Amino acid sequence: MDDTLDLHREVTGFFDAFVVAFSTFDGRQVARLYRAPYLAVQSDGSAVCFQTQAEVEAYFQMMVEDYSGKGCHSGRFSDLTVTPLGGKAVVASVTWHIGGANGETLATWRESYNLVRIGTDGLLYVVASVDHAK
Repeated sequence: MDDTLDLHREVTGFFDAFVVAFSTFDGRQVARLYRAPYLAVQSDGSAVCFQTQAEVEAYFQMMVEDYSGKGCHSGRFSDLTVTPLGGKAVVASVTWHIGGANGETLATWRESYNLVRIGTDGLLYVVASVDHAK
């Protein structure tokens, strides 16, 4: 089978798992898809580097609590683009859509992720993400 198609399917599966983890509103579940050190670049260009996995978990717990407090009930992604970076890494960009209880859209933004195969399990993990400037 075509390697590009396989990679696109794998990355789609990664973001499907992300949506499931997000829906738990448990920062630890989201953080399982990331590896420290993790660099988060915001749309204003500010950046934060989380040095430990515990810091990554705390960051995502804060994020899911914030979304939950704003009435978020669901998330989905669209417009996935995948750019391979050799055999062990990929840049993936998605548009996120965060929905409320009545199906209304609460937020939409585009974000890119550096996914890398780390360790012996062969799975992709996020090591950096960049929110696209508006």
